[in-house]
Amino acid sequence: MKKHKKYHTKKYIKSFFMLFVLTVLLCGCAKETFENGTEMPSASEELAEKQLLSKDKSHPFEYRLNAFMPRDRNYVFSPLSIKMSLDLAANGADGKTKDEIIETIAVENIEKFNSYEKQLISTYVNNGDIQIKLANSLWLNTDRIKKLNFSDTYLRTIGRMNNAKLGNVTNKDAVDTINVWCAQNTNNKITNILDNNEFGAALVNALYFSGKWTKPFKDGTQVKTFNERGGGSADITFMSNTDTYNYYEDSEVKMIELPYGLTKEVKDANKDDKNAPDSVDIAMYVVLNGDRRMELSPYMDILSPEKVHITMPVFKIAYGADYIDPLKQLGVNTAFDSKNADFHFMTGVDKPKLAIEKVAHEAYITADENGTETAPAEKPAANTKTVEEDEAEIKEFIANEPFTFLIVDKRMNEVLFMGEFAYAETE
Repeated sequence: MKKHKKYHTKKYIKSFFMLFVLTVLLCGCAKETFENGTEMPSASEELAEKQLLSKDKSHPFEYRLNAFMPRDRNYVFSPLSIKMSLDLAANGADGKTKDEIIETIAVENIEKFNSYEKQLISTYVNNGDIQIKLANSLWLNTDRIKKLNFSDTYLRTIGRMNNAKLGNVTNKDAVDTINVWCAQNTNNKITNILDNNEFGAALVNALYFSGKWTKPFKDGTQVKTFNERGGGSADITFMSNTDTYNYYEDSEVKMIELPYGLTKEVKDANKDDKNAPDSVDIAMYVVLNGDRRMELSPYMDILSPEKVHITMPVFKIAYGADYIDPLKQLGVNTAFDSKNADFHFMTGVDKPKLAIEKVAHEAYITADENGTETAPAEKPAANTKTVEEDEAEIKEFIANEPFTFLIVDKRMNEVLFMGEFAYAETE
């Protein structure tokens, strides 16, 4: 699989900073309406392509960005990580540079978003079977930028905002220092985000997620055929389970919710225990027959409990790319132009000629029978079934063709990860 880990820069041309983002996930027909009268999105309409590929901010950032993802390979990215890193840049920007960034990531008030980031980081500290680690860092290469420095005001701002790691490096130690920091904050899953010292400053964001399924795939694994985009096929390992899941299907879309972590009953039983893990509500949504142009959140609101037999691949995806071109098409332009970028809050210098050179984002995900990271499986508790459950119709959800997946913090309405599995690759 093609990797995108080498980020080279031009020498002796201009001052710039590089924005690195790394994420790890381990883990003609009549218009229809939902029961509540809401218009149902349709893949057969052109609702998406023109709107998502334009600067229309009425659609969530994650779906607009998803429209630019590759169709010739599997991919995964973290909208949250990219938003947080762009927010770090926006906090040092002013004028049109700042406006373009916050409008593109759909932030109405940057101060409120800063507080929101801080809340997320503190919330994700102690969560038992779900581990989430958000970390941000800012690095200055003092050998390459001798006349510019980050202002004290900017350093204090991002320090308060998200407890960012702030550090100076040199040409000699830049690669090792930043890669060690990345490894420490991604459970050693991403260890080589940087392979050269050709940068003036770098913003690095790390999001690590590891979760166990609330309902493990206890029916075991089996080799089955996966039908790839473009007509190819291959035999790969699938996992399966039969249980009650939140589910929805119509003539165009099938969606299932796969929750992570402790059950609601266990959470409720421990709610008075001060030492119990903080409550989070995170799930993977798997979507069949959908279109990446579609906004999927309306479907999440109408899922209902159904007895479902689910079969889906055991999969692993690593994907990295430079996101400058998509972000330009979504409306961020000035920040990438050293003649017009305004980052004077970042440096304390008027017209510093400082621009973003790269928006490099790398993400990694695994999903197996136990969750998003291989771990010793606990013996599942015996199911207590009623006669009605035994006799209920069992829906079939078979992900043997390209599917979209999202990992969502339901409580915060935040998409942590988004991706597509369309080819029978193992990594």
